[in-house]
Amino acid sequence: MTSSSTNKLIIAAFIIAYLVVLPITASYAAVAYQPDVWVQKTTGWYGDNIYENSPVNQVLSSSVNLGVKASYTIRLQNDGNQPDVHRLTGSAVPTGWTVKLTEVASGVNITSSVLGSGFIYSTSGALRNILVEVTPSASITLGAVFDFVLTLESSNNNTKLDKAKISTTVNGTIPDGQIRLSDGTFVGQDVYSTDRTVQFTSRTVQSGSTASFVVRVQNDGNVAGTFTITGTGSSTGWTVTYYEFSGGADITSAVTGAGKTTPSLSPGASYYVLVAQVQTAASLSGVYTYNGHVSMSNGTISDVVGYDVTTTTVYHPDAMVYEATTTSYIGNNTYNSSAAGQTENRNLGINGQTTYYVRMQNDGNVSEPYIVTGPAGSGNFIITYIDSLNGNNVTTDVTGAGWTTSNIPVGSTRAMKVIVKALNSAIPSEVLDIDVNVTSSHNNTISDTVSAVTTIAP
Repeated sequence: MTSSSTNKLIIAAFIIAYLVVLPITASYAAVAYQPDVWVQKTTGWYGDNIYENSPVNQVLSSSVNLGVKASYTIRLQNDGNQPDVHRLTGSAVPTGWTVKLTEVASGVNITSSVLGSGFIYSTSGALRNILVEVTPSASITLGAVFDFVLTLESSNNNTKLDKAKISTTVNGTIPDGQIRLSDGTFVGQDVYSTDRTVQFTSRTVQSGSTASFVVRVQNDGNVAGTFTITGTGSSTGWTVTYYEFSGGADITSAVTGAGKTTPSLSPGASYYVLVAQVQTAASLSGVYTYNGHVSMSNGTISDVVGYDVTTTTVYHPDAMVYEATTTSYIGNNTYNSSAAGQTENRNLGINGQTTYYVRMQNDGNVSEPYIVTGPAGSGNFIITYIDSLNGNNVTTDVTGAGWTTSNIPVGSTRAMKVIVKALNSAIPSEVLDIDVNVTSSHNNTISDTVSAVTTIAP
């Protein structure tokens, strides 16, 4: 063996020995499974490396007319580091909607699988595009929304999944009725009901007064359109009038008839109606309630608001007075306890006599008797009170606890004579002031006072 061969053998042996003792290490990645769903928007694909259990970023939306198909495309990808078996499932499809799913590359209809136990396939790293077609039938309500959620999960680890949402809206108008008092805040926004008590307001008024409400219809749909407004009308004792809020045009006959058609309203735009309620005191005495409502409709969907007007119980005696030589009562519709604006004056000679007439009118809305009080005569005067209805002398009652009249209907009157006799002892320029007080028998804090002032002539 030559020296050269010997050296080669030595070197080879040395290398082998070094390799035997050289530490050997290896690196292995952990097994990971991760399905990934993308969605295709007009600006490109979204959702790569985004994994959502409640889709926010991976959402496709579209609006279509009834019977028209909305098309969407999603993409399925295996983001894990191992081959996997994925399952694609879809949420339930409501009645009236149709969903069709097609694998784009093969043209295979996978709808029954996705809506059933799932479309199952082995991943090989290739991307799969799925065409999703959603169609609303003619029975679907305008403005309805259907959210179809697709879930892609790993069969090897079902905690690993990704979801996408497809949202389809039917083109249409949606009436949103709202109501407020003339000086209040609207109620009923984004509330939809045909029950008048859900979106409701009310007002209490005295007989003969007016209660006003403002009604607004807003287009909550996604296309422009008109709405038809109808409402309850007048009834016994109640006059109901509808006006356009802008311009004040009287639209009562339309609203209470076939309906008032609004102008075309863009999505989010509104139309306002003023509703005036006038209650007639002559025909309604006591507490009564008018139940009204206004309906807004697009021909398919309706929204209803309600309003009530209730009369209060009003006790309102109105006292008036005149002296026999004058021609008319004073104090009509004047109410006070000082007799201001309702005082009759008369000069009288010694041994003279005059007669005043006091009328009690019921200006309230409830029939009731009144209680009448007045002063007794003084040393120089005799005062006599006579019921004008039957001629009875009621002086003892009037100057005592009070004379209670018979029941006085709403708007009706009773009268009483007040006879003043000046005695021989009367002094010239002496003044006799007779304040007659008429009080509600139901509420003794409500009264009216008239005065008869007699002066002995100088």
